[in-house]
Amino acid sequence: MNSMPQILARLTVSGLVIVNLLMLWLVVRPSTAKTGQEGQRRGATRHRLLLPVDVDGSRLVKGITDNLSVGGCRINGNLDLRRGQVLGLRLHLPGEEFPLVVERAAVRWVAGEDVGLQFLSLPIGQRERLRGLLEWAA
Repeated sequence: MNSMPQILARLTVSGLVIVNLLMLWLVVRPSTAKTGQEGQRRGATRHRLLLPVDVDGSRLVKGITDNLSVGGCRINGNLDLRRGQVLGLRLHLPGEEFPLVVERAAVRWVAGEDVGLQFLSLPIGQRERLRGLLEWAA
């Protein structure tokens, strides 16, 4: 027979899994994002994902992704970035302990508090993590 501490431990682990799945469900939107910039050509479909992101520029700042693809993302936040600037990113994926690391991303456009980024250097392991998330969200 299971003791009360073992039962509580199992319930806690099950509860954490459920909470992580609910968090992921809340940030994933079923349709692909409209960027408002239909004239641009992209090789990858962007998905509506709202994820916290740390931006490494001259200082560490935080933002939220508005959409995401294997090739880039749009970030919303009070970011002091300029077109052409190259920086690093850390995307915080729901239910995962370690953030997804984009070594180098280039700022392609800035419009108010929105910034469009193209991923220049994304290690293969990080790319596979991102592809897995995007396939799940599709």
